[in-house]
Amino acid sequence: MTAQGATPTGSVTGAPEVAVLIVSCDKYYDLWEPFCTFMSRHWPDCPYRVFLLANHMDWSHDGVTTLRVGPDRSWSDSLRTAIQRLGVAYVLTIQDDFLLQAPVSTEAVVRAVGELHQRGGAYLRLVPTLVPSWRWIGRSRPDAVAIPPGSPYRISNQASVWRSDALLGLLRPGESPWEMEIWGSERTSKEVEGFFSATAAILRYHPHGAVIRGKWSRSAARRCRDAGVWQTDRGVQSVAETWQQAAAAVMFNLAMAVAPRLLWRVTLARYGSGIGRAQGPGSAAAAEPAGRAGGTGGEG
Repeated sequence: MTAQGATPTGSVTGAPEVAVLIVSCDKYYDLWEPFCTFMSRHWPDCPYRVFLLANHMDWSHDGVTTLRVGPDRSWSDSLRTAIQRLGVAYVLTIQDDFLLQAPVSTEAVVRAVGELHQRGGAYLRLVPTLVPSWRWIGRSRPDAVAIPPGSPYRISNQASVWRSDALLGLLRPGESPWEMEIWGSERTSKEVEGFFSATAAILRYHPHGAVIRGKWSRSAARRCRDAGVWQTDRGVQSVAETWQQAAAAVMFNLAMAVAPRLLWRVTLARYGSGIGRAQGPGSAAAAEPAGRAGGTGGEG
């Protein structure tokens, strides 16, 4: 199915209106069949309509509507257009290379959406961030915890449920997914409440995604071959690249465990030229603007 615009999604009776949005762009078309194949396998009873963010390509898959947004100006601009066209209260965003690898509990997802709605929140991350101390203390509920202002990667591009107006309020034209994670997290600093993380993974996939620096990870390539959805146009990481990525992930996760605030300060310094944009108009509570995202979000 394809659509230039979109009809609001169906939703669970009595629940807020929700859409699942696969965030992508035409140059990553080779990920669409693998993603949808694994989603159909691991989440066959998804209660929401599913949309694929694309630019111009006409593509179809059972149960997925292609939402074409036009030229790929930037990740944030494409995502903004898609959210506006969906016109739903909440959107579950997931990146095109987050290939599901375990059954999804629809009950858990619906409960997460309901909790975010009941608490008047802006954001609920469905994959817990690694080890910051706030994960283990001050829990108001056993399955979700508030993320304080100033926390590293307070928002991320891991699979998350967003209140649509809050996401629009945080997006800025021209930003990449990595910039959105960093500067967007800084933009939430004035919002004391409203940002939450699950304390156990509700959606399970490799946290780095199937494609790293433009190449298939070796494990993802193997899964795709086994499933009969392998695309040969994209390269595969070498053994050396795989080990290099693993070492980088270990170092990142160690830094997040030992000195997350220091790591965040280093990250801000690295991207400091853009932090001024964090002071721009709009907040998590205000409506204001996405491609593919390979966001780390504290997962390395």
